[in-house]
Parts: sequence; structure tokens; C-alpha cells
Amino acid sequence: AALARLGGTWNVELLVWAMPDTPPVKSVGMSQNEMVMDGRFLESRFKGTFDGKPFVGTGHEGFDNVKRKYVSTWFDSMGTQIAYSEGEPSDNPDVIITYGNTVDPVSGEPRKTKGVLTIRSASVYTYEQFESKTGEEWTKKLAIVYTRFEQG
Repeated sequence: AALARLGGTWNVELLVWAMPDTPPVKSVGMSQNEMVMDGRFLESRFKGTFDGKPFVGTGHEGFDNVKRKYVSTWFDSMGTQIAYSEGEPSDNPDVIITYGNTVDPVSGEPRKTKGVLTIRSASVYTYEQFESKTGEEWTKKLAIVYTRFEQG
């Protein structure tokens, strides 16, 4: 039910850090979000630019009733990986934290990921992603602010 609140069209501002001590690369775009599969998953379709080039991505968020965990997938036009993560429900329905594994595209080294989706209001939500080699010291890799699109 928490994810259904995120349906609609959203302006997106994305910050990506290539290295921890460097300024982030900023991108903008739009995300069209809708509940799919009879309301079981939130599908997000992003269109925008990254580093001056067209960029598209698709994500799915849902709650796996068998595992009793949130599950998430993401894939985009910058790579060939499908990111998968999952996480336990928390006491706060406005915050969903998921964990996954990935491979650094430059070094080829495995990394752990942590994603934090926070519903801040009916018109704003955020997503932050962190990476770690060990799962202990986390480095912020991206921050996304979604603002509900209002025509007029």
C-alpha cells in the first residue's frame, strides 16, 4: 500500500558520485510510475539524460508475501546488469531499506548495495543508494529527488 502512493508522473533530479571525494554529476528527467500486476508492483519508467546523453531505466518495487520482504529490480541504458535487492519491513512505512549485490563496472569487483527509499510527503520522495566492499562502511553513490509533476 505504501508504494501505491508513488503512482503518477514525477520530475526527477539525480546526483551520481563516481568517486567519494568528487563533485556529483547531476541529471534530470521524468519518471512515470504505475502499479502493475493487479497492484502487486510499482513500475517506474525513467526518461532523461545523464552526462549529456539520453538515459532510460525501468524499476520494479513490491512486497514478496512469501519472503515477507520488499523486493526491487532496476535496469537501464547504461549497462547490462539487472540490479536486485530486498529488505525487511520496518516500523516506519515511509522508509524502505533494501540490500543487494553488484559488480563495479570499471574494476569488476563485487560490491554490496544499500538503497533507502523515503516517502517525504504526497508530492516528494527520495531514493539514496550506497555501496560497500564489505557491507560495513557505506559510500553514497547516488541521490534522487522525485517531485510530483503538476501541470499548469
